[in-house]
Amino acid sequence: MPTESTPDLADGIVEPGPDGRDLIRFERRLAHPIDRVWSAIAEPRGLLGWWGDASLELRLDGEFKLRWLNTDDKGNAVRFDGRITRLEAPRLLELAGRWLAEGAGGAVLQDMPTILRFELDGDRNATVLRFFNTLE
Repeated sequence: MPTESTPDLADGIVEPGPDGRDLIRFERRLAHPIDRVWSAIAEPRGLLGWWGDASLELRLDGEFKLRWLNTDDKGNAVRFDGRITRLEAPRLLELAGRWLAEGAGGAVLQDMPTILRFELDGDRNATVLRFFNTLE
């Protein structure tokens, strides 16, 4: 989805979160209605269009698994395995889980606990998306 220009927030911001853990945050104004943006973050077909192959149970404590479709030049891949910890459709989706980097042979190279949070605010035919990634 194309974004409207936000030069001061073009890149994510890394800062200490309220609990002292590292927090990465992004804010984007997307030229799409909130229901379309919600579909892009909360439905397997929508996630496949921009992030990766997903399976999920869209309910509180439902499973959320995502696998990137691309790999690095050595064949290493990244996936996310987690659960839905907050759900207020179509405005809030929070996931607790793990980023897992896997080698070409399937060995886990990195295992990082994380919390992902998507907040959406509709504004006419646009949506403000706030994304937070809290690293443990």
